Amino acid sequence: MLTLLAVYLAIAFVSYLYTWQADQDQVFDFSWSLFFDQALQVENWLGRFGAVVSNAFFYRGVGLPAFIVVFVILKLAYLLFGERSLWGILPPVQYALTFILYLSPLLAFVFSRSGFPWGGALGDFITAWLSEFVGTVGTALLFLFLGFAFLVWNFHHISTKGTFSFRLPKFSWSKFWQTSAVDISGDQSTIADESWSTPEEIEAQKKTSSAAANAAIANKG
Repeated sequence: MLTLLAVYLAIAFVSYLYTWQADQDQVFDFSWSLFFDQALQVENWLGRFGAVVSNAFFYRGVGLPAFIVVFVILKLAYLLFGERSLWGILPPVQYALTFILYLSPLLAFVFSRSGFPWGGALGDFITAWLSEFVGTVGTALLFLFLGFAFLVWNFHHISTKGTFSFRLPKFSWSKFWQTSAVDISGDQSTIADESWSTPEEIEAQKKTSSAAANAAIANKG
């Protein structure tokens, strides 16, 4: 069901990119009667429901970053289908919220003169507030700073030699589908996921495990 929902939303969202101008006036004033109004003519590929839902996500929601919701739903469906721990949904949800809260106002700010709801109502609201609070230039600088800070946080780390080095980003589409392993010991739960560790951290964990195993063998001997 979740997979079908994700596919349905993806088709409705893609259709919205082409039919939003034709359907905007038809579904602008939302009411439940829109779903049952036979006289309502829309261009969305998935009919009235597709037009209403896509308008809610794009125009009244978060704009183009609404596509991120599709990937999160697919991740959840993957976990449920594979009977895996639902803790694995936490990293994708965290990144999804981060991207939406950053991209939605950023797109609304960059394409403020466009009729298309790039950032949706959320992006327009945040951008308008920031523009009044710190001005247009200040808002642009804030977006640049936040984007740079995210890149530094996500790509940079201080190596054991005390120098900066680049590594693969913590977030990637392949890691998006990997599941965190949950180790429950007593009353405490520990979430361990090597896919979110640096190569140096993984190597250190292997050495620690090897040393502990050797010590246990020596004690038995």
